[in-house]
Formats: sequence, C-alpha cells, structure tokens
Amino acid sequence: VAVARLPSSYNADEGGSSIAIDVRALHVARLETGAALSGRPGAFTLQGTLHYASTDDAAAALTVTRLDVPDTYRLDGTLKDGVISGTASVREGTQGLAAGLLGLNAVGAISLDAVAGGPRTANTVAFTLKAGALDATGKGTIDLPGAAADIDFSATAPAMALRPDLSWA
Repeated sequence: VAVARLPSSYNADEGGSSIAIDVRALHVARLETGAALSGRPGAFTLQGTLHYASTDDAAAALTVTRLDVPDTYRLDGTLKDGVISGTASVREGTQGLAAGLLGLNAVGAISLDAVAGGPRTANTVAFTLKAGALDATGKGTIDLPGAAADIDFSATAPAMALRPDLSWA
C-alpha cells in the first residue's frame, strides 16, 4: 500500500459521511507514505481494528510501526454518543510521521501520551507531550455535544521554531 498524499477533494470540515467501515482484523505489512503527506518518505506496518459509522460512532485499536527506525503510534479508543474514551501514544525520533504531518521543523524526538473517558458532558482528557526541549501537560473536560472545553495547559520550552509560522523567543 502506498499513500502519497490526501485526496485532492478531501475536506475534513465537511462533516458527516455516507461511508461505514468495519475492519475486524487489519494487517498491512508495508505502508509507504510520500513526502507530500508525511514530510519525508516513510515505510510502516499497520495492524489493528477499525469501526466507522459516523463522526459520532467510531472506534479504533491501531498500532503503526515505522520499519526503518523504532517509531510507534498507538490508538485504542472510541467515540460514541459524544464521549471520547481510550488512550493514544506516540514515540518517534526526529522528523517522524507526526512531525511530518504537522509540518514541524526538526525539533527532536516526540513523545505523547493521552487518555480520555467519562460522562458525555464532562468527558475527561489528559495528556503529556515532549517534543525536543518542549514539555507540556494538560487536563480537563470536553463537552462535544455542547461544543465546549475546559482544559488546563502548561508548557515549558526554550526559544523554539516548531514551524515557520509557530515560534517563540
């Protein structure tokens, strides 16, 4: 499987879909990405399960592992009736898939752990992030049906330029 870029008609803001997907066992021995998608070409394995019925009914248990370096990306979660539950983790070296997708400069290794769960109107979320010299944490609640969030966020970092349009001194 090779994915060079997103489809030219892709629009994540359109919402809704007439597509339903249920994959009970997924194993892709080699998934290749082009530089236009991931910042630089990459080769990965992908395994897990996937369910998508709508933007309010989805689940995934996926592990993506880079073949040439020890980068790993894990997602085990659900989105059901406005509640996000599960965990996500990223472990990647400099210029990995996440950095490429986000258009980041070579900031260093990235490590992310996130967890979510709880009731519909007070869905708890928490995360820790390390991106090179940047350390950040956050926790709080999200109310997806009410389109509201209350997140306490803290970060420390020296002068950095994460992207050409995102830097501080």
